[in-house]
This record gives sequence, structure tokens and C-alpha cells, in this order.
Amino acid sequence: MKLTNTSFLFFCIIYCLYFLVGSTNVLAQDFNDSIQYHSKRGLSPQNANDLYNAYNYFNESYEDAIKKDDLDRALRCLYFLSSIDFKNGDYSTAEKTAVEGLKIIDDSKGIIDLSNFEISFYNLLGNIYNENRNKDKTLKLYNKVLSLSNTANDSVIVYNNISIVYKRHDEVSKAKDELLKSIKIFPRVSNVREKARVLDNLGVIYSLENNTEGLAFMKQALELREQINDTSSIYTSYSHLAKYFNTIGDKIEAKKYALKANEIANNLNSASYRNNALGLLTDLSDDDFAKAYKQLNDSLYRAERESLNKFALMKYDLGKSELISQKANAKSQLLFVIASFLVVLSCVSYILLRSKHKKDKLQQAFNTESEISKKVHDEIANDVFHVMMKLQNIKPDEELIDDMEHIYNKTRDISKEHNLVDMKGDFDDILDDLILSYNDSKTNVIVKGNSKVNWAAYSEIKRITIYKVLQELLINMKKHSDASIVVITFDTNRKTILINYSDNGIGCKIKKGTGLHNVENRIASLNGTTTFETEMNKGFKAKFKI
Repeated sequence: MKLTNTSFLFFCIIYCLYFLVGSTNVLAQDFNDSIQYHSKRGLSPQNANDLYNAYNYFNESYEDAIKKDDLDRALRCLYFLSSIDFKNGDYSTAEKTAVEGLKIIDDSKGIIDLSNFEISFYNLLGNIYNENRNKDKTLKLYNKVLSLSNTANDSVIVYNNISIVYKRHDEVSKAKDELLKSIKIFPRVSNVREKARVLDNLGVIYSLENNTEGLAFMKQALELREQINDTSSIYTSYSHLAKYFNTIGDKIEAKKYALKANEIANNLNSASYRNNALGLLTDLSDDDFAKAYKQLNDSLYRAERESLNKFALMKYDLGKSELISQKANAKSQLLFVIASFLVVLSCVSYILLRSKHKKDKLQQAFNTESEISKKVHDEIANDVFHVMMKLQNIKPDEELIDDMEHIYNKTRDISKEHNLVDMKGDFDDILDDLILSYNDSKTNVIVKGNSKVNWAAYSEIKRITIYKVLQELLINMKKHSDASIVVITFDTNRKTILINYSDNGIGCKIKKGTGLHNVENRIASLNGTTTFETEMNKGFKAKFKI
């Protein structure tokens, strides 16, 4: 039996997703010191070396036990070797090893009581079939384990594993029922680690149902895990809490737990844990490129995992199946998957580069506008102001003074319209200040939904674009519409923001002059859509989706 570097890395990633993997910790008790030490390292590794050392220990110990005809030690070693291979993602080897253990038990029935081992191997096979997404076979195996179980500790493990099967197949209500069965027998359960796993999983289920008790269960699980100092399961709790708070929009709490998870990942010095933790932090980032990379990374991982699940060899039917043809088929399909990955990667790279080019052009346009604005203000407006001062000294015609003042105000307004937007402070306040600045005795501007938008979730380039678009519309309204009422509403649908503008002005025939053309170009640069609706004397409407 050999533990490769590739399969070891894959284990670490799977172990980060511990909620999806059924517990196999049934036999880790009453061993001699060496077996107890290595069993803990194998089932709950605190760093990368723990797993590797545990695997080597049990492999050597198994060979020695066979030579000495020590069935008890041989079965324990087979169990832990199978468990490590399972967590390692090598399901075919894990299944083969578990089957080997069951055959030893079958051959020894009537000679020695090996029922505890039988329960453990059937439970482990259930986990293996679950990872291969064989729901019926998995449930059959877990129910067999329940029929053989004679302790509350064993039962709570199986109820937990059955709930994971149902959750994986989106049967949330059934998953919750199994976990509640576990809760009922908690007074008879001594295994703190399994209690914590039940509470954490129940918390996740409740959060999916928008049940406020979910958070309390997840925090209770974290407290238990901290009591026994189980680093890897503490990481799982932090991960679930970060995802929960991110889902409800509490970015501060989400980031707090994501940073804690990242700290554990760094302490474990595990690349896969760090990759998972950085993924949590990326989900909280406003950087579109970082999010796009995270999505691509996750999709490649899921595809690889599904591929490995698909090609995993099920050698016990608990019966028998042939290997050779499946290996050949798996190899050809794996090559197809790799080729598909390259195509997907190329497409995504092209999309990202195209998006970056658009955003760079938009930022360049903002910078150019700002430079022009500064020149208009510093050179033209100031010159006009100095001429006005000179004219006042020679007492010219009042009409000339008024004309010059009109030119000065117009120049200053043009500069203000194209100046760089100051994004310091809350963006909803910045928008309110802009919109309400067009509210006067002639025009009533009404704003709806602005404060409900989580503007922090949108990049700065998007926020500046939205500001410029609304500014353009309000300027056009003041210049041309003669409107007395303007209504601007904001709404969101997942990551999409919807903006509706309407006024009761004189309307117009849409010729898409400079103002409306600028609006369309700005929205299009963010891959958004624009719709204008207007008729003479029936007002003007605009809808934007970004």
C-alpha cells in the first residue's frame, strides 16, 4: 500500500470539507499507547506529517500482525489504513482494504467476537459508497450498521452519516430528522467529537431553512471542539460560521471567522487548508478578478473530484466487479476531462482579459474627464473670474457683468460635472448628496431603496459608473425636461443591481445625443443593459441592470 504525494494533497482538500464526509472514528479506543497515538494522528491529523506517519505505522504493523496471526491488531490496522485511504480520496483502495477486513471477520465467525470491527467496516463502506453518490447502497449499509450497533456512540455516528446522505441529495427535512434522532440520545453519548459534529451539522441544516437556532448550534459545536482542542474540526466550525455570516450579509463577522480559519491553516502549514481558507476570504472580497479566479479554481476542483468519484472502483458488492476495463475507460475519460479543463480555462481567461480591458478603458475615461475638469476649472474658470474683477473696476454695463457671471457659472458647473468622484465615506450617503442637490423649489427628487443596497459588495469602478450615470440623467432633467417630480429607485437581485429613473417632464424623441449616448456607453462597459422609454409630454424613464 502506497501513499502518493498527489493523493495526499487530495486528502487534505477533502478533509477541509469534513461536513460532507461521514465519520469513521468508531474504534479509536482502548488501544495500546502506540496504536492510540497513531489512530488519533490518522483520523484527526493536526498537520501534514501526522497522516503520512500514521499510514506508514499501520502498514508495517499490519504486516507484522499477519505474521504473528494477531487478528485483533490486523483488523485494527486494516480499519485505519482503509480510513486514511478514504479520507485521502483513494476510494477503490479504501474499499478493497475494508473488504479484506470483512473477509477476515467472515472466516473467523464462531471463533472470536469481532462484531465491533464488523460495525466499523460496514460504516466505512457506507461512507465510500456515499462518496460515489450511490444513495440506495449507502443507506442500506448504514441501516445494517444500525442493526448491529449496541452503543449510543455508534448510533449517533450512523444517524449523523445518514443525515449527510440526505443533505447531499437535497432532502434537507430528512437530514434534520436524522440529526434530531442523535440529539435525543445525547445523554447516553460520551463521544464529545461526535456530539460537536451533530450540533454543527444541525446548525448548517437550520441555517439552510433560515432557522435562527442554526447559529446557536454551530457556536455550541465550536465550544465543544475548543474544549477538546480538535484543531481540524475547529477549522470546520470557523469555515461554517464564515459562510453563514456571509450568507446573511454580515461581512464583519464573516471576515472574523474566515481570518481565524486562515490562522489555523497557516499553523497547520497545509497548502490545501490555506487554499480553502483563502477561498473563504476571497468570497468576501470586492475584487472581481479574485472572485473569478476563485470560481474557476472551485469548478476545476469539483470537476476533478467528480471525475475521481466517477472512476472510483467499487470492488465489494458487497460483491465483486472487474477492474481492468474500468481503468482503461477511466484513463481515456480523464484525458477528455483534462482537455475540457484546458478549453474552459482558455475561455475563462479570454473573458477575464476582455472584462479587464473594458474596465481599464472605463477607468481611463474617468481619469481623462478628471483632467479636463481640472483644466476647465484652473485655467478657463479662473481666467473668466479675473476678467469679471477687472470689469467691475471699470464699471461696465450690468448686462455684460451678468453675461460674464453666467459664463463663469457654466464653466464651473462643467468642471464639477466631470470632476473625479470622492469615494470616501458610505456610498449611499454620497449618492443621496448627489441626488438631493438637484432637489429645489421647482423639482422634488424622491429616492427609494438606496440605503438597503449593500454598496460595499460592488467594486469602486461600478459605484463610480452608477454615480456618473445618475449625474448625467439629473443634469439632462434640469436642462431639458422641466420636470416637477423625479423618482429614483434601487433594488438588488442576488449580485445584480437594478436602477429605475422616471420623471414627469415634457419627454422627448429619443435621438440618443451625447448625454444618453454617454449613459449607454458607461453601463455597457460593465456588461450592463440600458432601456429608455419616453414620449412627448409623458415624461422620461430609464432602467439599468448591472
